[in-house]
Amino acid sequence: MTLSPRELQERLDAAARDARNREKADQAAKMDQEKTAEQASKAALDRKRRAIRRLLEEDEKVAGETTRKVGDREPASALARAIREYCARCEKIDTTDCPAPVLVAYQRNLAAWQSLERLLTNRWNGPIINETGYRELMSANKEIERTWSDVTDRAAEYDVVLGR
Repeated sequence: MTLSPRELQERLDAAARDARNREKADQAAKMDQEKTAEQASKAALDRKRRAIRRLLEEDEKVAGETTRKVGDREPASALARAIREYCARCEKIDTTDCPAPVLVAYQRNLAAWQSLERLLTNRWNGPIINETGYRELMSANKEIERTWSDVTDRAAEYDVVLGR
């Protein structure tokens, strides 16, 4: 079969159009895939942020409820009991979708609270009056503050700050 120059040119033009159309379709498909991936990534980030906010807000609620049950002049045993209750309730907070850095930091904070509870339970039955006891108590308190700061720092990395 022999083609005239015009027919040959028409077939070449058609093949070139088909190639351009395929390239445009491939580019459109790639853009759609990128858009879908971007949307999925944004949705995953939104779920993480909601999980972090839920964790922080629930912790704040539990802390407030627990604190209201303990007076300033309560014995160490009452404080230890309140800390145990706080930790037990916090361990039940739903952490689904919470990113690992935040969750690990939060678990370290609970461990710091549990260390304080053990210190109160094992060391004192009455008022804390000696210098060694005071230093131990202050050290435990600083560890709680440090680990909580780590929790809020990790949360801030996901743009989650309580009050915002």
